Amino acid sequence: MCLRQRAVRSVAAFACGAMLLTTAVPAHAFQCEDEIMAALEEVNMGKSDIKTVDVQKYPQFSGYKHGKIFSWDAWITTDRCEGHINVHLTIYCMVTDVYTTGGCQMAGMEEYW
Repeated sequence: MCLRQRAVRSVAAFACGAMLLTTAVPAHAFQCEDEIMAALEEVNMGKSDIKTVDVQKYPQFSGYKHGKIFSWDAWITTDRCEGHINVHLTIYCMVTDVYTTGGCQMAGMEEYW
């Protein structure tokens, strides 16, 4: 076997191994998913109650340049109420607040308009 064929086979084997490695680990559907779902479970909401999740990041402003992301907000819609449920998190996915907006009223959560 010539050197070129050996190199091609090595690259192909590496590529297949890398593909198997990346597909073996399940990807999260959205940023901070585990922490958001745990926060919702604490207020008796399961995955079946959720219609949509929109996770937004908020940059830190320093002068005219944007700094690093310092917080995340998850805006959740559900059939259980109108408006949104908001889960606010730090950059490290630590939940700091869970509340509702838009007239959504749920037990165990503050309501903000």
